Amino acid sequence: MKNIESKVPVVGYIHFINRITLFLFTVLLIFFLLRMIVNGRVSVENVNIRIDSQNEQYQKL
Repeated sequence: MKNIESKVPVVGYIHFINRITLFLFTVLLIFFLLRMIVNGRVSVENVNIRIDSQNEQYQKL
């Protein structure tokens, strides 16, 4: 019984640490994915605006 009681807290701590690391890892993944999406959308919008302005300049010529 003593061996089981001494092992249980260690298992609990390991499980707790694993949950914290998984949570932090998922949060970081979501954060980087959102940053990539935001940066991608912003860059795409900027490119589209540049293309539109170039097309307008060509039409004026």
